Amino acid sequence: MIKSKTSVAYEQGLFRYGIISELLSRPPDKGELATRLREIAKKNYIHPWDNKSINISIRTLKRWYTAAKKNARPSEILQPKLRIDRGQYRSLADEHKSCLANFHLKYPSWSIQLMYDNFVLMPFKINAPSYSTVLRYFHALGFFSHTSNGKKKRTKEIRSFEVEYVGQLWHMDFHKGSRMITNEKGEYKQAICMAIIDDKSRLVCHAQWFVNETAEVLVHGFIQAVQKRGIPRTFYSDNGSAMKAEEFKAGLIALDIKQETTLPYSPYMNGKQESFWQPLEGRLIKMLPKYKRISLDVLNTVTQAWVEQDYHVKVHSEIREKPLDRFFNSKNVLRPSPSYDDLKRSFRMEIRRTLRKKDSTITLDGVRFQIPQQYSHIDSILLRYSRWDLGEAEILCPDTHKSLCLIYPLNKLENSNALRKNTESKVEQKNSSSFEEENGEFLDLNTHQIPPLLAHLLRQHALQYPLSGYIPLSKKEDNSDE
Repeated sequence: MIKSKTSVAYEQGLFRYGIISELLSRPPDKGELATRLREIAKKNYIHPWDNKSINISIRTLKRWYTAAKKNARPSEILQPKLRIDRGQYRSLADEHKSCLANFHLKYPSWSIQLMYDNFVLMPFKINAPSYSTVLRYFHALGFFSHTSNGKKKRTKEIRSFEVEYVGQLWHMDFHKGSRMITNEKGEYKQAICMAIIDDKSRLVCHAQWFVNETAEVLVHGFIQAVQKRGIPRTFYSDNGSAMKAEEFKAGLIALDIKQETTLPYSPYMNGKQESFWQPLEGRLIKMLPKYKRISLDVLNTVTQAWVEQDYHVKVHSEIREKPLDRFFNSKNVLRPSPSYDDLKRSFRMEIRRTLRKKDSTITLDGVRFQIPQQYSHIDSILLRYSRWDLGEAEILCPDTHKSLCLIYPLNKLENSNALRKNTESKVEQKNSSSFEEENGEFLDLNTHQIPPLLAHLLRQHALQYPLSGYIPLSKKEDNSDE
């Protein structure tokens, strides 16, 4: 089925931004713009919805670049302007609309085609419009269900280059640590570190340990990195399932971040990120006492101190500078971070659901949501939600993909959420007291003896950063079976 003009306009804005994104992430020097534009104009691009090869003129590229660099949301400003008279159907006169309305009220079981065949035989002063115009008119009024075939075409460009600016490219990867952690039940769990590193400065934007490798974990860590450092231009990682999750890809699009991935089974393509694991294991993990149980909170606390007080202030062997100095002394293309709530809502997948007419509800992953009365006439509703957080979802405008309102689940999910919170609280209270009696002591940073360097790093970090350098994901991750 042919896409609507508004949907095409939204995709065209993303397509245009993808072409000139390299000019925004690596701004041209004085006198270099013309050369860079000529290089881009020589390339062939695949049209996103008809799969045809096209070329873009230098004049058009320059106009796009000028408009995009002055706006915080480049893909939005690059969308084609919609007609101000869209949806008014000028070819339909008042007598045409009145006749169609009477047909629909009098013969509600008629199909659109049968209605049109009778419609054209009416004695109008103005010639009757075409069938396609009448069909679009009924679709806009919600008299006829209209769904998409869901076919999706996607192209991806993979390339390797050396960046020139801070924030131009961020590396990300997961690493299974050599040290096991112990949860509150006394069970050993594999500690997995998620780290994000700036390519130019080698600065660790954020590092945090978890017990699983999911899209929820990735989004949780990435949001903290953005709030600490700003919004980057390009995100580079392998092809893990978390990085390919619809929620994460939708969040990158919402923040106008270009996503690049390595080739399958090619970890060397993300070598800067891989090299970070060596000092992490060789210095930090080696300083942790071997015969003490380590909790996830303790491991994250010492990691924040080591990163800020040791890794960031030591000369990097490759760049011959301290990562912290290079981060602040180099030119950057970072953008300011939105609020935490706005960031969290950005990482939600978009999906269409058919409205259940009899009670104005839709179902997402087995959970039923109530739709406001003003949207109950729409057959297919565009929604945004994350699969790990079914506490709320958003209704989107099909034209601009902007949020119209929040929707919430029925009482069944609210009761389920309340039970889950109470259960976590009881587990926390029960296990925290019983584990020490049955399985030995946890490492306590305040009472146990630890190496002098680690103690010094913790003191320095506490003086410079009174607040914690990470946000715990949730206690539920400690009780997971994976």
